Parts: sequence; structure tokens; C-alpha cells
Amino acid sequence: IIMKKFLIVLLAMALTVSLASCSKDEENVTGSVETSTQTSAETDEAFEKGGVSQQTYKNEFIGIGCTLDDDWTFYTDDQIAQLNGIAADAMDEEVAEMIANATIIYDMFAENTATAENVNINLEKLTRTKVLMLDIETMFKSQTPSLKSTYENMGATEFSYTIEKTSFTGKDQVSMKVKAKINGVDMYQTMVALKTGQYLTNICATSYQTDTTEEVLGKFFSLGNN
Repeated sequence: IIMKKFLIVLLAMALTVSLASCSKDEENVTGSVETSTQTSAETDEAFEKGGVSQQTYKNEFIGIGCTLDDDWTFYTDDQIAQLNGIAADAMDEEVAEMIANATIIYDMFAENTATAENVNINLEKLTRTKVLMLDIETMFKSQTPSLKSTYENMGATEFSYTIEKTSFTGKDQVSMKVKAKINGVDMYQTMVALKTGQYLTNICATSYQTDTTEEVLGKFFSLGNN
């Protein structure tokens, strides 16, 4: 189970690293637009982390939440801080500064202890211009070589993917669905990306043996502000 957690986190990182590369390419093409809108992008609302109460996660900044049954365990604030590379003894002011300056922020990670299903949320800080100009389907397509390489470096085989629409918080969203074998076990991932101000929010659900990723994503709901 620990190894599976590691794989999910690493694959999520591969996704955002691919996005960063894609964003840099956009900057080269749209540099003049970037310069004229940088000030307004920097004044966008600052990221605020979500919270968990009685098996329900909510993040007002992203505008989404989800309720998971008692078989699921959410990472604690300390565990999320570790994912973000923040020391457990860091002061509140230090944490706020680290989050403000971070390129990638992990906000939620949960695991079903009975089935080893996982779901996580991370955000990548770009600029409002880059996010607005970003085409999600094109972004997913550009990430496939990096994701395939990451899987194969972990010993995975039979990598395949599709890009299709998935229902998420009551809306059809472009998603990337990945399938691979890890240690002979079928592994499934469905990834949805949302534009949130100057951030791109990535929601990734993972399951093994049977594809239940859309069921996991179906547990999310809108808070009415996205």
C-alpha cells in the first residue's frame, strides 16, 4: 500500500511537471500578452487550502468538495505539508510564504483503505493569462510521453490512454484516462483539470483491478462558486 501511495504521488508530479513544460512553451509564443497582463495576474486572489470535517473535504478557493465514506482516510495537515516539502515545525508565517511561492501545491490526498483507491488534488501556479489560454485537451495530449515514460521507469507495462469527457461536479469536463499494469495488476487513473484563477487544479483518481475512477470523481460536488 505504501508503494501504491508513492506511485500515485509521483505520477501526479509527472503530470504537473509536463504542464510546466507546456506552459513555458506558451510563454515564448505569447510573451507580449504576458507582459501587459502580469500586474492583473499577480493581484488574483491568493490560494487558500481546503479542509476536512467529518469525511467531507471542501475548498472554497477551488469551489469544490467531496464526501467519502468511512473506508476512506484523508491525509492530515502534517502529511499534506510533507507532500508540499514543508517541515512539520515550520511557523505559520513560514508556511504561508512557502505556499505563496510554491509552483505546485498539494491540497488533498485520500485513500480507501479497503480497496487502495486514491484521489488527490494539486494546483499549479501559472498566471491568469496562461491559464485562460491553456487548452486542456491539448495539454493532456502533450503530457502523454512524460506519463508513459514515468510508468515504464517504474516497471509498468501496457500503457494506454484516452481523452474523453467525464462528468465532474455536474459538468462534462475533458479528462485523461490512463490504464497500465504495475506488478501485473491493472491500474486505472482518470485526471480532470480545472482552471482556477491563476492556478490549474488537477484532480486525479486511481483504482486497481477494476476501473472505479469515475465513481470516485462522482463523489465531488460544486460549492457554487466555480
